[in-house]
Amino acid sequence: MTFFLDENFPRTALAHLQTKGHNASHALDAFPPGTSDDKLFALAQEQGAIFVTTDKDFFTRFHWRSSNITAQS
Repeated sequence: MTFFLDENFPRTALAHLQTKGHNASHALDAFPPGTSDDKLFALAQEQGAIFVTTDKDFFTRFHWRSSNITAQS
Protein backbone atom coordinates (compact mmCIF):
# COMPACT_ATOMS: atom_id res chain seq x y z
CA MET A 1 0.00 0.00 0.00
CA THR A 2 1.00 3.61 -0.48
CA PHE A 3 0.67 6.15 2.32
CA PHE A 4 1.20 9.90 2.43
CA LEU A 5 1.55 11.26 5.96
CA ASP A 6 0.52 14.80 6.86
CA GLU A 7 3.15 17.02 8.50
CA ASN A 8 1.51 16.51 11.90
CA PHE A 9 1.92 12.74 11.73
CA PRO A 10 4.98 11.33 13.54
CA ARG A 11 7.95 10.27 11.44
CA THR A 12 8.19 7.12 13.55
CA ALA A 13 4.98 5.99 11.83
CA LEU A 14 6.62 6.63 8.45
CA ALA A 15 9.59 4.46 9.38
CA HIS A 16 7.30 1.74 10.71
CA LEU A 17 5.25 1.64 7.51
CA GLN A 18 8.40 1.48 5.40
CA THR A 19 9.87 -1.39 7.46
CA LYS A 20 6.63 -3.28 6.89
CA GLY A 21 7.16 -2.99 3.13
CA HIS A 22 4.77 -0.14 2.40
CA ASN A 23 5.53 2.80 0.15
CA ALA A 24 5.23 5.79 2.46
CA SER A 25 6.23 9.43 2.32
CA HIS A 26 5.91 12.41 4.63
CA ALA A 27 4.53 15.83 3.70
CA LEU A 28 7.61 17.60 5.06
CA ASP A 29 9.77 15.71 2.57
CA ALA A 30 7.91 17.34 -0.32
CA PHE A 31 6.51 20.62 1.05
CA PRO A 32 7.42 23.31 3.58
CA PRO A 33 5.63 23.37 6.95
CA GLY A 34 2.17 24.90 6.80
CA THR A 35 1.38 23.81 3.25
CA SER A 36 -2.38 23.72 2.71
CA ASP A 37 -4.24 20.46 3.09
CA ASP A 38 -5.56 21.01 -0.45
CA LYS A 39 -2.06 20.68 -1.88
CA LEU A 40 -1.16 17.74 0.34
CA PHE A 41 -4.35 15.87 -0.43
CA ALA A 42 -3.95 16.53 -4.16
CA LEU A 43 -0.48 14.97 -4.11
CA ALA A 44 -1.76 11.98 -2.15
CA GLN A 45 -4.46 11.47 -4.77
CA GLU A 46 -1.93 11.77 -7.61
CA GLN A 47 0.18 9.10 -5.93
CA GLY A 48 -2.82 6.87 -5.27
CA ALA A 49 -1.88 7.11 -1.61
CA ILE A 50 -3.88 6.89 1.58
CA PHE A 51 -3.65 10.32 3.22
CA VAL A 52 -2.95 9.95 6.94
CA THR A 53 -3.56 12.95 9.19
CA THR A 54 -4.49 13.84 12.73
CA ASP A 55 -6.38 16.96 11.62
CA LYS A 56 -9.75 16.74 13.31
CA ASP A 57 -11.47 18.88 10.68
CA PHE A 58 -10.01 17.13 7.63
CA PHE A 59 -12.93 14.79 7.01
CA THR A 60 -15.53 17.53 7.24
CA ARG A 61 -13.63 19.60 4.68
CA PHE A 62 -12.71 16.82 2.23
CA HIS A 63 -15.27 14.01 2.60
CA TRP A 64 -17.14 15.08 -0.53
CA ARG A 65 -14.12 14.15 -2.64
CA SER A 66 -14.46 10.52 -1.61
CA SER A 67 -17.70 10.31 -3.58
CA ASN A 68 -15.55 10.00 -6.70
CA ILE A 69 -13.78 6.95 -5.28
CA THR A 70 -15.30 3.59 -6.11
CA ALA A 71 -14.57 0.24 -4.55
CA GLN A 72 -12.77 -2.23 -6.75
CA SER A 73 -13.40 -5.92 -6.48
